[in-house]
Amino acid sequence: MNRLAFATAGIAMVVGLAASHEASAIQRLNLVNGAGACQGALPSYEGNLRKRPTAIANEGTANAFVSCSTVQDYLGFAADAYGIMVNNNTGAAVNVNCTLASGIKLNGQTSPILIPKSIPVPANGVAEVQWQASDNGGDPLPPTGNWSCNLPVGTEIGSVYVVVEDGSAQEPAP
Repeated sequence: MNRLAFATAGIAMVVGLAASHEASAIQRLNLVNGAGACQGALPSYEGNLRKRPTAIANEGTANAFVSCSTVQDYLGFAADAYGIMVNNNTGAAVNVNCTLASGIKLNGQTSPILIPKSIPVPANGVAEVQWQASDNGGDPLPPTGNWSCNLPVGTEIGSVYVVVEDGSAQEPAP
């Protein structure tokens, strides 16, 4: 399966997840390309990273850490899911390690929820990883998503997304 077909299938899966919720709830899928959502975690990593309109790629000679955040309307509701699409532009399978930091940091208040995952990405392929309430012991995820990912050479983050119910209800048809 080519990357576009895989990415389209992944997004269709997310949309299906959103559609499976209560019919009266409006689901929002906020998706942003990696170049808009991610940056080098430290200036020393920036030399390895290339930001294109469609992705942030590690084109250097060593692993590079990136930090990403989703853009979302804050309505006070929990996120249904978070996800990342990762491309591997090399001839060898790799693992990309990411930690979801869901929530915001307020000194003296609650800290973000940290959930690490390792994403196996096939050679010259793409992989999607998703975080849901089941990854948080069944508890809802806060409505703000952030990641720290260690990108091996030749990998890139194509997009990050959040699925959230906005709490509104549709009016019944007359």
